[in-house]
Amino acid sequence: MLFTIGYYLIKRRRRKSRRTILRENFGEESATLEPLQFDWMVIEAATNNFSKDNYIGKGGFGEVFKVRT
Repeated sequence: MLFTIGYYLIKRRRRKSRRTILRENFGEESATLEPLQFDWMVIEAATNNFSKDNYIGKGGFGEVFKVRT
């Protein structure tokens, strides 16, 4: 039982956190890669009020629209 607990603790310590992996791959700017949230009005403006002209298709989380830049 002690062996199992020791193995678990060592394995847990070696596991890298998600934030550490992002920082290693993308540098300190990775903080901006964390959850990006936009106001609803910004999303509507970027997609031209979800115009069918900007409709790309349907994904796992719903409809996908391209964004005007």
